[in-house]
Amino acid sequence: RSEQQLHAELHQRITVTAGTGRVTVSLDIVPDEENPYATLSAVDDFGDSMAEVRVASNFKLNRASAIARSPSGPVAVVTIARIYGTQFGLPNPGLMPTKQELKARHDWVGLAVDAIIAAGGETDGQVAVTRKGTKTIARIARTRGARTIITDETQHSGLRRFVEGDLGAELARKLRADGIEVVVIPYDPADPAS
Repeated sequence: RSEQQLHAELHQRITVTAGTGRVTVSLDIVPDEENPYATLSAVDDFGDSMAEVRVASNFKLNRASAIARSPSGPVAVVTIARIYGTQFGLPNPGLMPTKQELKARHDWVGLAVDAIIAAGGETDGQVAVTRKGTKTIARIARTRGARTIITDETQHSGLRRFVEGDLGAELARKLRADGIEVVVIPYDPADPAS
């Protein structure tokens, strides 16, 4: 049983939709004691190799990384800097994102764009300032002709989650009719990228 578990950890596969077909992305880890590495490869529906690249042995293969590395077109990195209220029907300046919040959002988008470019992907980034994150992301996805949206799971619970809503679930409901898939990456408090 432990041998099967080790094999599953060392050889991972995920199938994603890319363009008009499906792509199977595989991660094969070589646990060398001195120089461990992994090979990330993509194969189309007909079994033809599309790409193969060497990555770090600690690379995380999930639907987000598989979609970002598949040849499905450019990746748009979009984040929301939230406005928290209005006064007299206009955004209240005291409730606008601070310079530090905006800088943090721009830095996060920059890191994500750099990581995708380093992996050989085509990408650009955008920070949207809005009160309605779900509506804004849906509008951006429709404008860009997106086929997939990847978002992280809402990390808050209780009253805050009730007030702010669940972005992934709301996006999935809002974009279902447009045929845009919404992938929600589970929140991991141990992962600094979450």
